[in-house]
Amino acid sequence: MAKDQSHAAAGRNRASGSAPDASGDIDRHLRMLLRWPAKGRRQGREEIPRRHAAGCASSTPAQVADVIVNMPYVQEEDGANEEMPAYHNPAEIDAVLKTIAGLTPLQNEKGEWPSLAVLSPYNEQVTRLDLALENARGELPHLARFEKPKKRGGYEGTVDSFQGGEADVVIVSLVRNNGHSGMGALGFVRRRRRMNVLLSRAKWKLIIVTSLKFLRVHARSYSGDKRLADEDREFLPLLVSVLDRLKGEKLEDGTPKVSIVEWAELREASR
Repeated sequence: MAKDQSHAAAGRNRASGSAPDASGDIDRHLRMLLRWPAKGRRQGREEIPRRHAAGCASSTPAQVADVIVNMPYVQEEDGANEEMPAYHNPAEIDAVLKTIAGLTPLQNEKGEWPSLAVLSPYNEQVTRLDLALENARGELPHLARFEKPKKRGGYEGTVDSFQGGEADVVIVSLVRNNGHSGMGALGFVRRRRRMNVLLSRAKWKLIIVTSLKFLRVHARSYSGDKRLADEDREFLPLLVSVLDRLKGEKLEDGTPKVSIVEWAELREASR
């Protein structure tokens, strides 16, 4: 498969200043992640230099800075559901491995390699990611060229274990994908503050593995749920709406602000 050697723009924009209301914070935060500063927040914005301007060359599917690997919704297609013990998702583990297979680490002018983190909100998923990455080293020889964040023992971690850490490339496995109703169907994914931590660790490339249909279905369900704090009730609908909007928008250099890659396409491309 031909490698895409195109380089992304020189930096990632971060808005700074006092914390706004919950919805404004999420919108600002997501726009920051997607290198699109929120309107009215350009004053005081700081540019974060990227250690790896080249960072990673990438083959399909990771050709742009931020990517969603879209898993099938379990209500419509079997094979991508979460499982017990609580919680792990074998299909998302496979998607993480195939995503890493499409990333090629490149040294910067100082001879430094980019760092990689693989995160999930669930300990069980992290444990299984650790085992899967170890077992896949023969198939992913380039994995060893990625630096481990903070010189950690491994690439994988939970939100709590990685709090305060950053990596050039971050892959997030959200795990949850079920046909249940009620707040328990989402678990961690409905918590704005913890999701903010999870989605803010990437210096350059953020790759989220999840089912957009699952998120969209529950965004409709929870938007009016008065049992949730305002910030949690607003988070998922806003997350989905921002991602949907940015799918059709492009940066000044013509690259998409976010790329959606279907799991079936990723699986087929890796064969």
